[in-house]
Amino acid sequence: MKPNILLIVLDTVRADHLSLHDYSRDTTPFLNKLSKECAVYDHAYSASNWTLPSHVSLFTGMSMSNHGVGADATGSSKLSDPRIIIMAEYLRAYGFHTAGFTNCGYLSSVTHLDRGFEQFWWMEELVSRAHPLYSHRILGKYWARILNNVYHKHIYKRTDLGANRTYHKWRNWLEHTWNNEKPFFCFLHFFESHAPYKAPLPYQNAFGDIKQEQIELAE
Repeated sequence: MKPNILLIVLDTVRADHLSLHDYSRDTTPFLNKLSKECAVYDHAYSASNWTLPSHVSLFTGMSMSNHGVGADATGSSKLSDPRIIIMAEYLRAYGFHTAGFTNCGYLSSVTHLDRGFEQFWWMEELVSRAHPLYSHRILGKYWARILNNVYHKHIYKRTDLGANRTYHKWRNWLEHTWNNEKPFFCFLHFFESHAPYKAPLPYQNAFGDIKQEQIELAE
């Protein structure tokens, strides 16, 4: 029997700020416990310094210099080359159910990273991060974020409070859609540690009396 595969990515989380990797503050108690039952890699590095090319490399095993996606000067903002096969396509061909869940606009049908997934849920945006209107030259990230926030909260009503909506979408798929006669490959991507960082209320002052204005200023 083939095993189920669950791939979870915590976007922009720094290893040197995890208690799992000996950070002085107890930031990751659950991961600390989980590490007792699994392999932990002390020397693992991202293929790029931002989300899109890092995930293309993660899904393909190729460096950014080979797949070309996300190289700001000459690269594409989409995985358009049909000769490049991504992980979900391989696993689906080998009999896995495939599903992806994210609240990041860079990982979506817009950038073609939904290829091979039978279901791919993402926080659809009015102005995608891969769209030219998102650039500084035309609309700018500031106004694009305002439009997307209004769209999510008041029109489409898909505001993600923490990772709750993404997580519950996956749980709903697992309980009501997954056919457990076949193994699954599920990709979960959480974007909460990315700027602008807005910790849920119970955690905002876990490590000191810090105001939201100070966090935004630091970003």
